[in-house]
Amino acid sequence: MSCRRRRLILTWAVFAGLLAVILATEFDIGGGDGATAPDMRGDGHRHGAGERRMFTFGEAEVEGVDVLYRGRAASLMRNSEGRWFQHDAVHHHSIGATAPRPGERHRATAEAEARIAKQVAITTAMKADRRILPKQGLADYGLEKPAMVVLFHGREVNKIGYRAPLAVLYVGDPDPTEYAYYARCEGDEEISLIPRFQISLLVTLTHGAGAAPTLEPKAVPAPAPDKSLR
Repeated sequence: MSCRRRRLILTWAVFAGLLAVILATEFDIGGGDGATAPDMRGDGHRHGAGERRMFTFGEAEVEGVDVLYRGRAASLMRNSEGRWFQHDAVHHHSIGATAPRPGERHRATAEAEARIAKQVAITTAMKADRRILPKQGLADYGLEKPAMVVLFHGREVNKIGYRAPLAVLYVGDPDPTEYAYYARCEGDEEISLIPRFQISLLVTLTHGAGAAPTLEPKAVPAPAPDKSLR
């Protein structure tokens, strides 16, 4: 079994595990009946000081990035020459990629390859605006059933067996300001607040601008003046 096929199997195994959790919570499997109204998110939490990098690796160490966003999957991958291209969930090629003929390698245009490499570099350099120890459950941050899951795979080659991803990032709801999203890396107890633009840029690349949140929150229009008071 090829390294890429093993990686895809591992990715979908993680997604399947997440789906099982979602179904369990949706139908209250083994759950209690003592639900109470949560406190306001972010109130009373212990906050960390300053920004901190989310990941300990960079673009050069990544072989692939799998993005599941609102039920749709997309993958950024390197071919056997180490060049970036994009796959979607049904094996279509995206962002300038050209389908290989028999005996050819996956490839993308130089412009598309550079765009993907730049985005992976931006994403792996992501910093948390702050981190909190949550008092409420993950559902109150949109992290029990996250709308977005990102898996980062390392560039180790010629290894037998299944390799765990370098990191798995879960992205939940926007915070009250909508300039940041609640997020959590697999294994972390803390919840991070990551910049909105990071989600916007990555989803725009992998799923298209129409699917992505805007770079900044949409302004709420001012109410029209009440003409009856004139």
